[in-house]
Amino acid sequence: MLNRVQNLYRVENTSFADTFDKLAIGSITGNTTVASTTNYSYTLNSTSSENTTLIATAKDTALKAYSGGSNR
Repeated sequence: MLNRVQNLYRVENTSFADTFDKLAIGSITGNTTVASTTNYSYTLNSTSSENTTLIATAKDTALKAYSGGSNR
């Protein structure tokens, strides 16, 4: 879901979102590149208008970690 939102943001803007607030995902907020929910810590890396990566690190070892990226 986060990659889709990031791609939609890129379609409407000239670059990828560089903070979670710009993505407006509801439960994941933050005016920085780091955010968290009950189960995950998220890191957003959008250093250029060409690509972005997102890493979701599980806080519980029973859950899987996720990562994804998008290119222009």
